[in-house]
Parts: sequence; structure tokens; C-alpha cells
Amino acid sequence: MSGSRSKSGENSEKILTEISGKMTMLISKIDVMAGAFQEIGTLLRTQGKTFENIFDITKKTSENKSPQDGQIALPLLREMNDIQADIEASRQKELIATLWNRSLNERKQSFWNMMRCKYISMIYQEWRSKENPILPEKFLIREIEGECQQETEIRANLALSRLDAEISLLRTRMQRYEEKFNSIDTAMITEISERTSGQIEEKLQGLWKQATKREEEKSATIWLKQDEWFQNYEASYGDKSILKRRKKSFDI
Repeated sequence: MSGSRSKSGENSEKILTEISGKMTMLISKIDVMAGAFQEIGTLLRTQGKTFENIFDITKKTSENKSPQDGQIALPLLREMNDIQADIEASRQKELIATLWNRSLNERKQSFWNMMRCKYISMIYQEWRSKENPILPEKFLIREIEGECQQETEIRANLALSRLDAEISLLRTRMQRYEEKFNSIDTAMITEISERTSGQIEEKLQGLWKQATKREEEKSATIWLKQDEWFQNYEASYGDKSILKRRKKSFDI
């Protein structure tokens, strides 16, 4: 019995030793493959290429192989290519960091100005269309003691005309700012297309769109606070007079 147990133990130890040896070899091969992929990636970048080229060749070759071979190889190559494209897109972004940041900042300002002009012109137009128009503070006319009604009406009409002109100006500026940030987008997309192509181009364009979307969301958040001010102004407009009343001697 003891001899049988001893022999069984020796066999188990031998099997474990073989498994350990094979695992060591497997890990070593994985390390070698990882290093090879890094070297290939570096070499491809110096040539302005990515794993996408290898993927295309492998895809054509796999068409002559069994479906099972393709199911194993293609997903791995797709993942490798996607990772490599992300890395290269980030590298290209760093190469144009100065242009990228300057363009993004200019676009942010233009988009904010466009949004502000758009919404303020809409608010002013709504105020202007009311039966008793609401004038912004800067267009209110001051009460003049002893002035006749006809003169007051003339000045009131002038104030409304100034509001109409302000609305037109805001709409014109809105169009100018919109053209500005659209031209910045076009210039950046052109720059990306000249520097990259294929999947890397798509990745880099995606990074630009994500960055501009974040800035637009920030602008929208800022506007919500300003819009609240306009709502409060309208709510506290009082008797909706276009006159800025003179304070009486007993007013505080």
C-alpha cells in the first residue's frame, strides 16, 4: 500500500512539474508577443501606418480559410487595430496641441456669443410683441416733469425703435458668430484630414467633436443662470410702463 501511494505521489509531482514548465513557456511566449506587437506598432507609426494594414491583408487571407479560423483571428486583430488607432490619434492630437487648444477656445467664445445673441434676441422680441411692451433697463425713458403727453409718446416710440434695432443687431451678430465657429470646425477637420487618414482620422475627428460638445454643454449651463435673470426682470417689471419714474422726495 505504501509503495502504491509513493508511486502515485511521484506521478502527481511529475505532472505538476510538467504543467509548471508549460505555463512558464506560455508566459514567456506571451511576453515575447507583447514586445513584438510594440515593436511592430512603433515601426508602423514611423511609416505612417497602423495595424489596419495588417488587418486588411489578414481579412483577405481569411476568406480562403474556414469560418472558425476567421472567428478567432479577426476579433483579435480588430481589437489590436482599435487600440493602436486610439494611441496614434492621441499622439497626433499632441502634435497639434497648440492649434487644437487655440481653436477650441476661439470656438467656445464664438459659440457662447452666438447662443447669447440668439436667446436674448428671442426674449426681446417676445417683450416687444406684448400688448404693453417690456423694455430692457437701458432703453427705459426717464420721466420729465412738466412734459406733455405727446412729447412723452414720441420718446416712447423712439425707445421702441431702439429696441427693434437692438433685436436686428443681435440677430446679425448671431449669424456672424455662428459662421465663425463653423469655420473653425471646418478648418480643424481639414487639418486632421491632411495629417491622418482612415480609422485614425475618424478617431481624431471624434475627439474634436467630443471636446466641442463639452464646451457647448458648459455654455448651456451658464445661459440657464442668465436666463433666470431675464425671467426675474420680466416678473418684477411692475406696471409695464416704458417710463423710468423719477423718485419722489419721500422715496428712499
